[in-house]
Amino acid sequence: MTGRGTDDVGQQDGISDIFVIGGGINGCGIARDAAGRGLSVVLAEMGDLAQGTSSASTKLFHGGLRYLEYFEFRLVREALQERETLLRAMPHISWPMRFVLPYSPDMRFENDTPTSRLLGRVMPWMKGRRPAWLIRFGLFLYDHLGGRQILPGTRRVDLDSDVVGKALRPGFHTAWEYSDCWVQDSRLVVLNARDAEARGARILTRTRVVSAERIGDLWEIVTEGQGGRRQHRARALVNAGGPSVKDVLRDVAHLDTTEGVRLVRGSHIVTRKLYDHDRCYFFQGTDGRIIFAIPYEQDFTLIGTTDKDHRGTPEQAHCSDEERDYLCRFASGYFRQPVTAQDVVWSYSGVRPLYDDGASSATAATREYVLRLDRDGAPLLNVFGGKITTYRRLAEHALEKLLPCFPQAGGEWTAGVALPGGDFPVDGAGALAAHLRAAHQFLTPAQAQRLIRAYGTDAARILAGAQTAADLGRDFGAGLTEAEVRWLMTREYALTAEDVVWRRTRLGLHLDAARIAALGDFMQAESGAGSAPQNSLPQAERRPGRRGMTLELQGVSRVVGGRVHIHPTDLRLQEGTMNVLLGPTLAGKTSLMRLMAGLDQPTTGRILWNGPDVTGQRVQDRGVAMVYQQFINYPGLSVYENIASPLRIMGVAREDIDRRVRDTAEMLRLTPMLARKPLELSGGQQQRCALARALVKDAGLVLLDEPLANLDYKLREELRIEIPRIFETSGAIFVYATTEPEEALLLGGQTATMWEGRVTQFGPTPRVYRNPGDAITARVFSDPPMNFAPLRMGARQRADRRGTPRSPPDGRLPDLPDGAYTAGFRANHLRQRAPHDRALPFVCRVIGTEITGSETFPHLEHGADRWVGLVHGVHDLEPGSDVTVWVDPQHLYLFDGAGALAATAAYARAA
Repeated sequence: MTGRGTDDVGQQDGISDIFVIGGGINGCGIARDAAGRGLSVVLAEMGDLAQGTSSASTKLFHGGLRYLEYFEFRLVREALQERETLLRAMPHISWPMRFVLPYSPDMRFENDTPTSRLLGRVMPWMKGRRPAWLIRFGLFLYDHLGGRQILPGTRRVDLDSDVVGKALRPGFHTAWEYSDCWVQDSRLVVLNARDAEARGARILTRTRVVSAERIGDLWEIVTEGQGGRRQHRARALVNAGGPSVKDVLRDVAHLDTTEGVRLVRGSHIVTRKLYDHDRCYFFQGTDGRIIFAIPYEQDFTLIGTTDKDHRGTPEQAHCSDEERDYLCRFASGYFRQPVTAQDVVWSYSGVRPLYDDGASSATAATREYVLRLDRDGAPLLNVFGGKITTYRRLAEHALEKLLPCFPQAGGEWTAGVALPGGDFPVDGAGALAAHLRAAHQFLTPAQAQRLIRAYGTDAARILAGAQTAADLGRDFGAGLTEAEVRWLMTREYALTAEDVVWRRTRLGLHLDAARIAALGDFMQAESGAGSAPQNSLPQAERRPGRRGMTLELQGVSRVVGGRVHIHPTDLRLQEGTMNVLLGPTLAGKTSLMRLMAGLDQPTTGRILWNGPDVTGQRVQDRGVAMVYQQFINYPGLSVYENIASPLRIMGVAREDIDRRVRDTAEMLRLTPMLARKPLELSGGQQQRCALARALVKDAGLVLLDEPLANLDYKLREELRIEIPRIFETSGAIFVYATTEPEEALLLGGQTATMWEGRVTQFGPTPRVYRNPGDAITARVFSDPPMNFAPLRMGARQRADRRGTPRSPPDGRLPDLPDGAYTAGFRANHLRQRAPHDRALPFVCRVIGTEITGSETFPHLEHGADRWVGLVHGVHDLEPGSDVTVWVDPQHLYLFDGAGALAATAAYARAA
């Protein structure tokens, strides 16, 4: 179902009729239409379906009321006709909504619209204002251009008496209310792909098109993805790359074009719920722009969109602070309660690839789609622009252009044909939800409604046979169950938690990071993620002892739900190195590892594996192994079968499986336990079994996410000693996440210190420990955290004739310019007795003590600073008493006012 089979299904002689590049709404719509006409189709998408623009819209089927001001009557008419056609085909993921357009005499046109220029000549005294009669005339056209049958027409609203006026600022008295339709945009894409596949198309997700070349009357296309590189042949090529349409032409097909694409960024914000009714607002600004405010996912309000010319790659699109603040100000001009940045819980941006018609602004650029057919050899159809409401008509027009090449193809068929799950009446969602609750009485009304709105009649198939909530398996939160996740994985191409919570659903708004991570772990275990196909790397690269392998992160960042999980990061890891990610809980260690593995996709940046860019590749295609805190073993299988399981998934020959299992078991000292079940092992042995399952695959990258955290102290010590030995034997790139500085020092290698999603320093572990580049790194790489105290240099400093600062008279502190500094020292450098007469004394108050048996940790208060010391033996200090402690000046690190290291401690320089 999800692109895991052979690539010549439904093809004759291995040649497909049409090969589509791009898994957005246009690509999937064309694939569905073509497959339904009897043509053989292959579609390749480098990431997840709807991963880009098609999941970042304002989520409306609408005619485009404001496009009337640009006299784009054909586009508006076609879009208005499509609203009801699409509504009939997908009443589960699309439904009517009423939009309230408040009126104010201060409303203005955008300066460069044809309507504003015409009105300026005819009625110059209006000075760019948008008169009420013109708005009403526009709404009259909007009601009648498209032959409306289902949706109610426009009506006047008294804001002083209607509930919709309560949320607005005083001064708005009149509004008009008209109809448009809501649509779940990313689900629309997935359902088109499902229907295309059901009609014979081949859908390849996480598959990059490397090259496309005309050979005679055919296209020869090379893809790279699941199972490595594959070659395809097709009679026609459709370039539906969206924002990358020109990149496909230039870098994949190596063709020149005079056609231009204008990348326009549309940003949206999601806020806390701003009002209690179910209608939307259409707001007009004093700058001529418009925005919508729409009830969203039960508990939120969606506000958007902006129109900004976008520079850079589509992957780099994000809602800037400027755009966020603009939308907040715009909405605050209407809402009684101001909208602030603190109200924003999520933001997203999409890059719309508009056909470049030379318009003066992003807002004025045409939303018309343009199809260009190149018949210089095997046909190539390039798709420029388009909007989600007209995707079906775009697909029909695309097939019209290709039909001369395929006389055997059938005629138009998609109008009114339901998408999967949409085979019920337009007004039947309520009855369907009631029927679902009657069959599964444990469902709440809200749960039933969500399932119907997402899956329609397929909801009954997801819940089939369930009598209790427990029958649906694990509950991941917000009503998301194991049964639903399995459906999404097996029927709807979902491979990662991000696919599920941000595209197939929007439940990421209701789930915290821990629940999303748990979902990701479940999906990884279910799909065998981390079990790379046997041929995902050349055999010479997959053996221990390979040379020169690298993993490189270039400007990689990760933003989820408007929250930055990983700030832009550059790292280069080399074969044969142990790399430690050191930081406190929530520092971003797991998030960074998931990006390395391919479990999550970066918001910006690239990931290079041994040279090639693998950013869009699935985890299965990267040769990655990952071990977690929990013992992820199959309890019903023997240790032997646990270790062998990934090799069986990879299709390794039986004799090779036996050899590799026994070699790995010997390396991990598990040979005597091979016949046992995991629950018959100690905790350390269970974790060794999990390690063996990871290492047996000869993965080039092994990720260990705090693998010893859940073991007792003795077992941790045992495995801490063994892991470096295992690492040296394997020869892979190891990445080990830990919260414990002591563990980083024991493992050696290189350490990257992390704090709040940033890598603060990276280098050889002893060097980072002895020479922390800033106060944050020093705090992270100390246990207990480094102690700090303010220090001012200059009072005792002298200068020579050139003005160069010199050491203070007693020579205890280094030469530094005058100014404020922070002195830092580690807990074990705080002494109860003066080590020599140059030591610095401090009188502190005892807050309390921690006694571990062999060590005592006194907690001290020095002015406004809190310090922790570490002394050997048992020392019972009286809380509240004063005590004098000493610090040797050679143990002091000095940091400047910005927190950067100004002077390394003398003992560290000498080491």
